[in-house]
Amino acid sequence: MSRDYQCWLPESALRASGLDARIGEAVGVWSAKWLPGARWRTQGSLAAIEPPAAEVMVAAGDDLALAIAGGARTALAGALLDRDIAWDALTAEDAVLIEGLVRASIEDLAHRIAQVFRLPPDLRWQDIAPADLAMARPRGCAIAGEQRRAPLHLLVASDLMIEHARRAVLPAPRTVPLTAIDTALGRQAVALGARIGRCSLSFGEVAQLAIGDVLILDRAVAAPLELAIDGAPLGAGSGFVTHEEETFRLEILAPPIKA
Repeated sequence: MSRDYQCWLPESALRASGLDARIGEAVGVWSAKWLPGARWRTQGSLAAIEPPAAEVMVAAGDDLALAIAGGARTALAGALLDRDIAWDALTAEDAVLIEGLVRASIEDLAHRIAQVFRLPPDLRWQDIAPADLAMARPRGCAIAGEQRRAPLHLLVASDLMIEHARRAVLPAPRTVPLTAIDTALGRQAVALGARIGRCSLSFGEVAQLAIGDVLILDRAVAAPLELAIDGAPLGAGSGFVTHEEETFRLEILAPPIKA
């Protein structure tokens, strides 16, 4: 069955996903690590592209690939060593060493790009022939230095871009289910108090208070007590206060009524 189809997601939605900026940032960090004397970056945004001519594809399945032509390999080697590279003039040992350095830098770039798409960290990348890449409607961009010569090419399947755009507009899933508030706060310690009553005095009268003075409060003896949690009124309940040795006891006769 053919997978040849048109991308149904509007271009505006793909641009709004911020994918170009994230890939550009990943490439910038990679360049700073491997190519301190050069500045490689993405050239333009991800757009519909025909797979370019390449010697090899470093691919993760049929969704993500880096196309590497011979010129790109040489340009990257020169940027890594900050000098022009002539492969024919190298000894066999030097060629193997430089080839390994180029390979390590490309693998690091591939893994950084995979992280942008939130792909598994153990994603398997492998070298394939360009003809073996079965990517439907690829989108891509070049990655090159300031001279823009012999770039690498990043190829992304439309399905992967659509999935990234979909995640960008959907809310993140909750990792911990929410519980009922009474259950969640069941072990929360609070200060419970009872307001026996109030009266109003002037500052002068307060200053003249002495032992034995009697204050008349605004609550009748049989009236419900006003309970409070951490100073906030909870409601009126029924109870009475008794004196026991050095403490007071508040016995609840009826639960508080929410105010």
